[in-house]
Amino acid sequence: MAIAYQWLALQRGGTLYGVAEAPWNLPLSIRRQGIASQGHTFAARQVKDLVDNKELPFGAHLTVNASDRYYGSPEYIAPLYEQPHLVNTIRLTNNRAVWKALSIGEQEQRRANNPISGELMQCMEKSTSSQRLSSGNCRRMRRGTFGVALSNGRRVLVQVQAWDNMMIRTKRGMNMKDKPFRLVSVRLMDAQTKEPIFKRRMWLGVWGQR
Repeated sequence: MAIAYQWLALQRGGTLYGVAEAPWNLPLSIRRQGIASQGHTFAARQVKDLVDNKELPFGAHLTVNASDRYYGSPEYIAPLYEQPHLVNTIRLTNNRAVWKALSIGEQEQRRANNPISGELMQCMEKSTSSQRLSSGNCRRMRRGTFGVALSNGRRVLVQVQAWDNMMIRTKRGMNMKDKPFRLVSVRLMDAQTKEPIFKRRMWLGVWGQR
């Protein structure tokens, strides 16, 4: 019989040019997950208990919680959204569909059954060389580039693009209509040639009051 554990760790690692320090993780919470437990809900409760612990600093200071694609579900995001200092940064699948949130004026004009979500945007790219989303208005993005050194000493450029006020669908009774997020595209570029190091970029969803 397989036994599942959920664990949270404090991560540290160098991210500046000239720094090739390997990251390390300090375990903060390790819990055995029951057979009947839902993984997303179980993990959200574990994070909430850690943030709510008054003997720890996470509930009173900006805390960024990095999670993999498994946790990009309403069951995990919704219960943690109201934490005032917690920011959840979750990796998204390349084919994840998201929607641009409508403004109040746009919602009043539309008056449809689901007036919160507007333009459909998908993370998947048309080609490996594309700098755009496969659909949607991409002129509303912000972008920036900065340099980092990997743990092996290789220097690379990190190209970041971001779209604010994005939405995912309400599912399984978890309301997501009032929980906008920032969609972030991350691509590693060779510092000398400026060519992408990997065929696909990484997509992140960033949820939180801060």
